[in-house]
Formats: sequence, C-alpha cells, structure tokens
Amino acid sequence: MVLTDSPVSPLARNADHVIIVGTESPSFFHSMAPAMALAEALVILMVARGGQEALDTIAESEGQLDDFDAYWHAETPKQRRGKPA
Repeated sequence: MVLTDSPVSPLARNADHVIIVGTESPSFFHSMAPAMALAEALVILMVARGGQEALDTIAESEGQLDDFDAYWHAETPKQRRGKPA
C-alpha cells in the first residue's frame, strides 16, 4: 500500500493499493496534515484489528520509550515515577 499525492508517483507503479492524498494548500508549501491524518487513521484500524495483543505491544513500546527518557515532561520522568532524579 502506498500513500502519495500523485497517481504518477514512482512508488505507485508497483503498489497493490494506492491511496491518493491531496496536499494542496493556499500557502507556498504543501500541507502534510491530510497524509498524517490518513496514516493515523490506518494505524487506528490496524490496532483495532489487532485487538488486545496490539494494545499490549504499544504499551510495552511506550514503557520502553519512557524508560529511555524519550519524552519531555515538565518534571523529569524519574521524579514523576517517584524515583530519585
């Protein structure tokens, strides 16, 4: 499956499924918001289809990222979890 803004995209040539997403914008730059919204919707559908196993995998991944301090918090993550900084 390919998400693209053009049916003549090189990626679309060999794809089984092609989803065309408009990126037109009144500004000078094209907008990525429609493509990101579609990507998020597709992920939501995959998670819904994956059920509890998918949710558990996401929770495990989020926990690992939090342990690696990948997220910014107003207070440090260690303090937030009651651990010494």
